[in-house]
Amino acid sequence: MLTHSSALEYREPFAINIFTILGIVVSNDNRGGGVLLYARDSVNATEVQVESGFGEHVWCHIGELLVGVIYRSNNTRIVGQNNNKNLLELLTKVCDKQVLILGDFNHPDIDWCTYTALAATSRECCEFMNTQCFYTQRVLRPRDNVVLDLVLSRERDLFSQLQVINSLGDSDHNMIEFTFHLSRKVYNDTKELRDYRRGDYESIKKRLSEMD
Repeated sequence: MLTHSSALEYREPFAINIFTILGIVVSNDNRGGGVLLYARDSVNATEVQVESGFGEHVWCHIGELLVGVIYRSNNTRIVGQNNNKNLLELLTKVCDKQVLILGDFNHPDIDWCTYTALAATSRECCEFMNTQCFYTQRVLRPRDNVVLDLVLSRERDLFSQLQVINSLGDSDHNMIEFTFHLSRKVYNDTKELRDYRRGDYESIKKRLSEMD
């Protein structure tokens, strides 16, 4: 997934072999905004629309798992005064599902080890995570002494081996790599096909000739 990219205007320039673009949201007014979600073809992911007053978010299903990518701008001149409220309402809407949420919430003052913060909107986010939907933030290593890039879930065993690695290109964001664990049903679509080219037609004719 990608967040915070002002170049997200068309799907074609971002096409990658063996990956499908499942969601793309362009922020025309907010330089640096926008979100993009890729999924490997082999996981059979499907794009999902989640209705919300919050602007920059995309979702897909991978089996029973709902995966979301979110970018929260803190520029109230562009996104309005209700942006934080709309985000928390969105998170509430999906919190009763098996869900994995990735993105940048732009709360640089939050200490994710203690779930404490200075700004009112950040404290509201911490309280929401801790007391309402019980999301746990899994990225603890800071980028420039703050944690902006988040991985949220309600299930501790949903993924493992999370690590913050290098940035992508000249982005000021680090990439986050992890393994997520998901059981999927295996459907047996094997069909039995007869090979009529190898039929014993002489024996068939003989048998038919013996019938009344």
